[in-house]
Amino acid sequence: MTPLLQLDTVTKAWRTPAGLVQAVRGVSLAVQAGETVALVGESGCGKSTLARLALRLTPVDAGRILFDGQDITHASERALTAIRPRLQMVFQDASAALNPRRTIGQAIDDPLRVHGRPNRAARVQALLGEVGLDASLASRFPHEVSGGQRQRVGIARALALDPAVVIADEPVSALDVSVRAQVINLMSSLARQRGLAMVFIGHDLAVVRHLADRIAVMHLGEIVEAAPRQRFWSQAAHPYSQALIASVPAATPAAARARGPAPLAGDLPSPLAPPPGCSFHTRCPRAIATCQHQSPPLIRLAPDHTARCHLLTHPVLDAAASTGHR
Repeated sequence: MTPLLQLDTVTKAWRTPAGLVQAVRGVSLAVQAGETVALVGESGCGKSTLARLALRLTPVDAGRILFDGQDITHASERALTAIRPRLQMVFQDASAALNPRRTIGQAIDDPLRVHGRPNRAARVQALLGEVGLDASLASRFPHEVSGGQRQRVGIARALALDPAVVIADEPVSALDVSVRAQVINLMSSLARQRGLAMVFIGHDLAVVRHLADRIAVMHLGEIVEAAPRQRFWSQAAHPYSQALIASVPAATPAAARARGPAPLAGDLPSPLAPPPGCSFHTRCPRAIATCQHQSPPLIRLAPDHTARCHLLTHPVLDAAASTGHR
């Protein structure tokens, strides 16, 4: 089956006064129609840059981006204008994403107006209702509603043109804990009802555990593991994935003991000077000598499960080292 959205060995570097930052390094990712893929990893690993590349908001340095089988890597602005209604984004900071001088109704109406859609006023009202907001909020300005309501407005605006793919860039990280579950449930429900493909970007596995069909783990510009949700949760193969899973609060003390302590320590290395070899070896408690100088290959553990780790090519070492982490 042809993926609806596909990134093929995409690369992006930024030139800064401090040097060259390798934000995204040869990332490949495919999203099927109606599928929700969670892209997780620590802050600074390149998730948001990858989202902007996928939407062609930022040009790629190398690699290809395909949407519905069409190569849009170097598509003209005119061609992108025709495609953009089907590719939409929900931004992390709803306050920054909404124009403070335009009402909520105007914010939702803007994409309808730009793309010449009919019955705009009725459509705005319907979208407000779809995201659980009262129609009376259309006349208010963003600063007059709560953070959770602003994010619902951002979701309504992303849905206005009936997209096929929505990329949600940490849409709940700026919200109160009490509101996060409501917004997550809303997005999950809307994705099912509309048959949307969704890329949900975050760093909290507890949030994506019940939302995603598939999970991809990003570390220092690379995807180091990707697997279906259940397989990922029960058979994560990369030490970094295992560390992220171990960092999720366990339901009971007994469950925490059974899972073992989180093996992750230290900070994410600087993308200005990524470590040689495996990008994770400086923090990996199971690293072997090969990890320090040789980049790990992509290993296919199952038809829908891949990981980058030298331990996977050393099964004896892996079996001895992984006790307590699987």
